[in-house]
Amino acid sequence: MSQLAARSTPETLIDSVEDLATGELSARFLAEFRRAVGELAEGLRIGIAFSSQTGIEHLASRSECGCSVNIGRTTSSDSNHSRIHVSLDGKHLGDVLACHGGAPGAVKAIDYLIRVAARQIAFENSEQALLEELSASWESLEAVYEISSDLRAVTTPCDLLERIINRAVSVREGLQAVLWLEEKNTLDAAVAKNISGLKPKRRDNEFIARAIKGHDAVVINGRAKVAEIEDCDAEIADAANIAIAPIATRQGLNGALVVWEKEDRGAFNSHSVRLFQALALQAAMVVENDRLHRSALASERLHQQLEIGSKIQQALLLGRAPKGVAKIDVGALTSASQSIDGDFYDFIEHNNNCLDVIVGDVMGKGIPAALMGAATKSEVLRAMSRSNSPLSRGWIAEPEDIVASVHGELTKQFIDLESFTTLCYARFDLDVNQLQLVDCGHTRTIRYWRRLGTCGMLEGQNMPIGFSEGEVYKQFSLPIEPGDIFVFYSDGVTEARNPAGEMFGEARVADCVMRFNFLDPQHLVDRIKQEVIAFTGTEHLEDDFTCLAVRIDDESQKPPSGIRISVTSDLRDLAHVRTFVRRACKELAARPLDKETTAQLELGVNEAASNIMRHAYAGHADQPICLEAELENGSLVIRLCHKGKTFDPSAVASPSFDGSRDGGFGLFIIDEMFDDVTYFTDEMGRHCTRLVKNLQIKGAI
Repeated sequence: MSQLAARSTPETLIDSVEDLATGELSARFLAEFRRAVGELAEGLRIGIAFSSQTGIEHLASRSECGCSVNIGRTTSSDSNHSRIHVSLDGKHLGDVLACHGGAPGAVKAIDYLIRVAARQIAFENSEQALLEELSASWESLEAVYEISSDLRAVTTPCDLLERIINRAVSVREGLQAVLWLEEKNTLDAAVAKNISGLKPKRRDNEFIARAIKGHDAVVINGRAKVAEIEDCDAEIADAANIAIAPIATRQGLNGALVVWEKEDRGAFNSHSVRLFQALALQAAMVVENDRLHRSALASERLHQQLEIGSKIQQALLLGRAPKGVAKIDVGALTSASQSIDGDFYDFIEHNNNCLDVIVGDVMGKGIPAALMGAATKSEVLRAMSRSNSPLSRGWIAEPEDIVASVHGELTKQFIDLESFTTLCYARFDLDVNQLQLVDCGHTRTIRYWRRLGTCGMLEGQNMPIGFSEGEVYKQFSLPIEPGDIFVFYSDGVTEARNPAGEMFGEARVADCVMRFNFLDPQHLVDRIKQEVIAFTGTEHLEDDFTCLAVRIDDESQKPPSGIRISVTSDLRDLAHVRTFVRRACKELAARPLDKETTAQLELGVNEAASNIMRHAYAGHADQPICLEAELENGSLVIRLCHKGKTFDPSAVASPSFDGSRDGGFGLFIIDEMFDDVTYFTDEMGRHCTRLVKNLQIKGAI
């Protein structure tokens, strides 16, 4: 048997019969055989002896045969004499010698009794091995419980490993032990007991390293066998007995608990090895938990850094919606795939009638893309600043000139970094009602033309910034009209995929714009993202998601001295309805309303909008609802308009407060929250609910 052939099963650990004293085993067989053969020998008058390495034992003599008293010395195998070899588990115990005088069936009877005696001993051995295994398992469980208790009480991994190795050497006096852990192809002594001066192991051909690679327990009992080991490690070279219990974790860590003794106090049996294996398993748990803990701490630190980076990104890459351009409404939404991304946008207000919108997307993701995006955006602002110097006398540089300046400053750097950025530079000039656009390889801009009720795609011919130093950037112009909507987006919108691998595509984006053009720009981009999430089946998109919407205001659609929004009949949009009410209570009243009154109005308008969604539109989630709020003669007036089924309040019975009938509670709540409620159809054919709250009665602070 080679040194690495011994494994952790009880049979191989004690080499079955090989590790038992042959004389003791022969004596056990002889005792069993004597009991079995006694009456048979007397009845058949057979002479029987057992010859083993300890000598000859006479079991019975045949009085009428003179040779039976000297049967041990006979070598005859004629019809009157038999020699039967006795083996157990492949080990020769001796020979049964019989002088039977040719008695019929005597040899068969003797052979049968030999097998009975051998089976009895085998059964006793098996029973003993089972008891030893149960004892070893119990001891291992006890050790696991002890160490597990320490895991809860002790938090330092080194202290826990120290307790594990102390438990290993407590098996018996004089043991030495080392816990080796592999780190980058090197074995380091994590903890050691009763030995010092150990150095890291770098040789893969040393015995312990080979044993670890085998991933099975190894037991070497006896100095002779230890001496046969090739390239034996120095610390165990003169050991009497060695046990190695490998360690393997889910993280791929390898190592071993190595226990040995210099003086031979008995072979390591299944008791000991089971315990060592249990302790090695506990050591693996300690090491893996420590690594997971340190990994979690590192992950938390990285998460904190990403949060900080995300906040920096909000400041550096994402602009704020303009406030000084009265006739343009803007909505913007970005969602990073890795917390930080390379998408960026900004707005530049030149005057009350002129707004620039810049949208870009740097190739790649994460912090490098974000840094390059910040550099691009910064260069755009610097180019604009240079063009708007005092010497320019109010002249505003053309979009193509600004892009050309950015190209000149950054293209070489992008080429060196093997990267590029797509860019869309759009200028909305309401003085001449024109859009000037420079498209640098960005996704096509979607235009909703309100007068025609159609969508079209705007696309330039320029390459992304960073492709070629010789690129010449040109702008193109087109007329714009009140009510027109322009949607800018990154490829994270169009390239989002569903489980079947199909991309969302720009056609679906255009369809969203067509279906939800009645929404204000912020709600429109929110709706586009909801559609993408529904299409992909997940909120965790693979690429950065950026979408902007710009609407040219149509003043005829706004209530005088008031505010207006549009939502869909999706119940999820009730959150936007409540936000609208809070805004109206804060901005339109002479003084902000108190929290109680605001909450009451929220409840009433929420109920009215919910009724429209559920009943007027019969649950269809993509139909328009317009909400308008204004101040009339000291009263807050809120109107909800839709084109669903008309509503007759007289057909609704009053609610039953005794529980005998359902229904009617929604109208009751609305009537209670407002001072006047009116249902009518306006000049555009919309069905409207007019809710009036007299602010002079109560609620003003």
